[in-house]
Amino acid sequence: MKRKSIEPKRMNNQKPSVIVIKKDLSIKDMLPDYQFEYDVELTSDEPIQIAESYRKFLEENSDLLLDGYNSKDSESIREGFKRAVAITELFFKSLYIDN
Repeated sequence: MKRKSIEPKRMNNQKPSVIVIKKDLSIKDMLPDYQFEYDVELTSDEPIQIAESYRKFLEENSDLLLDGYNSKDSESIREGFKRAVAITELFFKSLYIDN
């Protein structure tokens, strides 16, 4: 019994085209995967809870963030937004540092 070739057949010796398939942008792409911290003890867990509420708010209102999102340099914009979220969460923590 002769074995069949598993090579894809190409018409006229043409190479197959490569197609780029991009996934839709999600809110998780916009939220930081890091956080800023102070090197001192916070006086309360409340800023952590506020930051969690802030992220939940962003997730619930993701349509406001993602609607019509279009940019040639989307990676830079996403990183800028992530940094803005992280710095806002740091601000919440700054309110609970005992000076």
